[in-house]
Amino acid sequence: MAEILFGTASFAYEGWKGLVYHERYREATFKVECLREYARFPPLRTVEFDFPFYRPPSEAQLTRYAAQLPPGFPVVSKVWEEITMPRFPELPRHAARAGQDNPRYLDARAFREEVLPAYEKAFRGHTGPFVFEFPTEWQPTPARRAAFLEGLEGFLGALPSEHAYAVEIRTPAYFVREYFDVLRRRGAAHVFNWWTRTPGLLEQWEAAQPLPAKFALARILVPPGVPYERAVELFRPYDRMQAPREDMRRDVVRLIRHVTEAGADAFILVNNRAEGCAPLTIRALAVELGIELPAEPRRSLFD
Repeated sequence: MAEILFGTASFAYEGWKGLVYHERYREATFKVECLREYARFPPLRTVEFDFPFYRPPSEAQLTRYAAQLPPGFPVVSKVWEEITMPRFPELPRHAARAGQDNPRYLDARAFREEVLPAYEKAFRGHTGPFVFEFPTEWQPTPARRAAFLEGLEGFLGALPSEHAYAVEIRTPAYFVREYFDVLRRRGAAHVFNWWTRTPGLLEQWEAAQPLPAKFALARILVPPGVPYERAVELFRPYDRMQAPREDMRRDVVRLIRHVTEAGADAFILVNNRAEGCAPLTIRALAVELGIELPAEPRRSLFD
């Protein structure tokens, strides 16, 4: 039967202490060790690693995280931004490269040789879908879209077939039949993303029919029309629901039901910036789906 796997976008938030986290942690190790307690908070069954977006994780890093997880607990990993951005944005972290073309853009070799080895050596039992997040194209002409789709197809076709991949686009003009056709030919999933400038979730669902892969992945990120930086300001420290969005939850529930009725597993990842506190958003979604939740988190599988 199709499965529903809820998780949060990243996990090491001080504001979740008393809600998800009840143990005492040393400040130096909290960001790793809290993952053990996260994995036994119902109904969380997956998690998104956001940090690999900024640099590929090392084998040592993934070994430390794997030690916190129960067997078979899948992790969704964002992929190094240098593989998905055509040019380096004007951000301080890119220093002298800002504004320049990126030589690693859509470089399957870089993924195979610089990203994947650490996962295969240290994280094999926990490696879930890899997410390729592409930035917004601000001049989305038909020629640019065609070039993107051609490059995407070649890139996906050069990746190792034993792993699962999902593509997140943020350019409204790219949500077209040809894009979903590329995903179907290559067996990659579309990331249904609820974000400041993307089409609605159910509009994306209609465009994605039939589903390109045997699983679907949704990322519930930022309310439409709200810049990410503004959402960070509004919702920090992420310890309570600050701006409930019943319309969003209604659409997510419908999306989950569509996906599972199609026989596909559903990975549902929620960001704190959606409503203020991702674990509470997820518990609200679970209740709306009729999933029975215990009053207290389940005991650790390590006890």
